[in-house]
Amino acid sequence: MGQAKRRGNSDQRIEQAKSEQLRQREAWDALPEEERQRVTRRTNQGIEKIRRRFNALSTQKHKTQIPVIEFRQYQSDAAEWISRRRRGMVISPAGSGKTLILAMAIAKVLERRGTDTKARIGRMCGTREQHDQGIAALEAFPIIAERAEWRVTCDPVRADFSDCDLLVVDECAHCRSAPTWQAAAATCPGALWGMTATPWGEDEDENAFLLKLFEQVYEIDRAEIGDKLTPAIVRIVDASDQFIEAEIERLTMKTYSWRRKYWKGDPQELLGQIRWLECTRRGIVANETRNRAAVELAQRHAGDSVLVLVPQIEHGYELQKRIPGAEMAHSKIGKKKRAQLIEDFRSGKIACLIASSILDEGFDAPIAGVLILVSGGKAEGRTIQRAGRVCRKFAGKEHAIIYDFVDRFHPLATKHAAKRQDIFRSLGYRIEADDYFTL
Repeated sequence: MGQAKRRGNSDQRIEQAKSEQLRQREAWDALPEEERQRVTRRTNQGIEKIRRRFNALSTQKHKTQIPVIEFRQYQSDAAEWISRRRRGMVISPAGSGKTLILAMAIAKVLERRGTDTKARIGRMCGTREQHDQGIAALEAFPIIAERAEWRVTCDPVRADFSDCDLLVVDECAHCRSAPTWQAAAATCPGALWGMTATPWGEDEDENAFLLKLFEQVYEIDRAEIGDKLTPAIVRIVDASDQFIEAEIERLTMKTYSWRRKYWKGDPQELLGQIRWLECTRRGIVANETRNRAAVELAQRHAGDSVLVLVPQIEHGYELQKRIPGAEMAHSKIGKKKRAQLIEDFRSGKIACLIASSILDEGFDAPIAGVLILVSGGKAEGRTIQRAGRVCRKFAGKEHAIIYDFVDRFHPLATKHAAKRQDIFRSLGYRIEADDYFTL
């Protein structure tokens, strides 16, 4: 059974979000003074670095405020639409260039504003990669550096946009269910824009809340993107230990027998959560037949740029040991090292990059042509985001290849795999059985 639906109207959700933000601020105030100073110092250093970059731009001479960039018609149309809304959300498929759409829309607003007073603009994003990608797009528009003051954060807990004229929420689908994102968005009295590729979830109440928050929606159809994306072929691999279903059920019931004593919700919901957890642990991470297939598939494409997405960091390191030349990227290695690994992958220095969910958002490497989807799961938004990582146009790339697993080791995993195939079909990807075979 899926997650229980939240009840209550949207106004109550906003009040709950504000209460959550207040609670988080009280927790911040409770921290030792030395710790608060340390965190504040690091935050200010980051802000100052961004300010210096924009100040350097503002000293340059430019003939035009909006640069000559070859925008696609759908990008120009979307930018024009959102630039004339006080509240609005643009649904922009992966690979369609939503950061450029956003930058162009802001430039249009600033050009029409016609005032010497700088606009105060906030931007909230989920990862450092999204942060850096957005900054790079904004730097292409001198008018933004000259007429706007920016406040960018990846930390919604301590975000306060109460003095901003505009708040832009990147991957605004987080506002659908995350109280801290909802609370941060509620602090802005000015305009509110959202950008995302996958806005809607399974909970109708959450979808209604997101729609009320942004009020209006503009959706870019995948067909409008045209030849900007590479066609994809999904190859379904049948490689899993089919004799572990009984073990997964035994582990599930063992955990359920003690956790249900403390569970106050629907027992079937708890059982479903535990069952998927054990499917991940035993059926994906510790499934040697499946892992061997992932390694051999990566080696099959030794001359290509391969992404391997895994559900757990430890799992990624285990696969890294078995794939020659592979590197592992995740949130705990630090921004500098992670950025270097991603840049080396983009440039071709690294042929195989293994990663956790850190690449689900804000990752752009058109060189990537092969995706091995080790991670499993059935979430539509996450599946679309991950598949899109290898569908960017790149010289010599005729089509992208996505390897996914049929996962017959347990009925729940098989159901998830079927759901992913339905998602791939809805995207127009070609699906075929791979000839991988093992005993």
